[in-house]
Amino acid sequence: METSANPRYCARCGARLASDNVDNTCRPCQRAAHEAVLSPPEVPPEFWENDQLRDALIRERHIGHAVRSYRKHPFHGQRQISQETAARWLSVSQTQLSRIENGRPLYDLDRLIQWAKTLRIPPELLWFALPDEGEDVKRRQFLIASGAATAGLLSAPVALNAGNANAPSAEECAQWLAWELWNRRVSSLNAEEIPVQVRRLLDGLPPAGSLILRDSDNNYSFAHPSLIDFFVAQRVFSDVAQGNTDLLATTQTSHDTDQVIRRFVQHENSCVPILTRWMRDGATPVLRVNSAGILAKLGPADISDDVITVLKGDVDSRHLYLTAVASRVLAMPWDEAGKLAANSPELTSDAAISPERAVELAVQLSQEVQHSQDGAARWCSVVLISRIGQRVPPAVTSALQETLRREPCRENLRAIASALSNSDPLEV
Repeated sequence: METSANPRYCARCGARLASDNVDNTCRPCQRAAHEAVLSPPEVPPEFWENDQLRDALIRERHIGHAVRSYRKHPFHGQRQISQETAARWLSVSQTQLSRIENGRPLYDLDRLIQWAKTLRIPPELLWFALPDEGEDVKRRQFLIASGAATAGLLSAPVALNAGNANAPSAEECAQWLAWELWNRRVSSLNAEEIPVQVRRLLDGLPPAGSLILRDSDNNYSFAHPSLIDFFVAQRVFSDVAQGNTDLLATTQTSHDTDQVIRRFVQHENSCVPILTRWMRDGATPVLRVNSAGILAKLGPADISDDVITVLKGDVDSRHLYLTAVASRVLAMPWDEAGKLAANSPELTSDAAISPERAVELAVQLSQEVQHSQDGAARWCSVVLISRIGQRVPPAVTSALQETLRREPCRENLRAIASALSNSDPLEV
């Protein structure tokens, strides 16, 4: 009589294997593995108790390390999820996923949200909030409008650099180009001014429908100027999140760039104390004013009050902030705006400015006081109003009085009251 062989058990779930099954997993687990090629498998709640996975998510806040731990989780048995399969789930190339798993943490909030949803990571393990469906639609609309919908760029061919582990990604190339355009204050760069590795990847972009365009003279530019602010902000925020001051201390950022960085900071609260420290003790006025500009746009009144208090005591960063507000709100050349910020008689005396021009400028500044989401810009506008002529124009008085009823910042209330009494807001 033939004796039955020793029973065998599924390496994945522990179920007893059928006698005709020569594999080391049961039929249901084999089907699950096949389905996993198309989308991540359903995993039990205890899956997320894995120490390596929790460390990657909670302690390191590194989505690349989390994906690697997910792929190598004991739940999958001896057949770990390949990098190629996981990359297919996450809509990136295997080369891109390898770079993200082994490189610096990813700070692209859109991609973080997409990957967290794809892998069904429990929200309590994430360091960022997952929007509900309605918020997600609004978010996508905002990102498209601000030039942040990078799908076309990020899906561009990267095979040209696949053999070089240090080759830049498409996203890094976009950040490099945006940074150069922003610093040089130009709208395009010729191919001869672009590093070979970056140019090779840009040459692989489709001729139309891309975020980065190339004209017949081999000049590269972004499809819309707002994309420059987005990619500069993305690059600067990456530096800030790592505690590096190199980029933020280089050049004074624009209002639009700060607005994008603000959105990143709102989802990464650990950056707030970093920026606060730099605002107060930064080595250069540029670092201090850039940090102040981002914090002032976050919204909470207590943060704006802290920023204004620092500006009142920091002559250099206050001058830069006042100059930036004057240049943006009044459409003044930077040098002229600097004279207004410095309260130069050359620009602010009765002899230098007509009553009509004084009213015009004060009205523009009062609109900033009424509508700006930047608490420090509102304060700067009040200071500038007080410097245009000896008295606040009557046309502006009613606007400032109306603003008093809804202004949330203590320091701004003081400044407005001072301006209405024709006193210097810096003295309160």
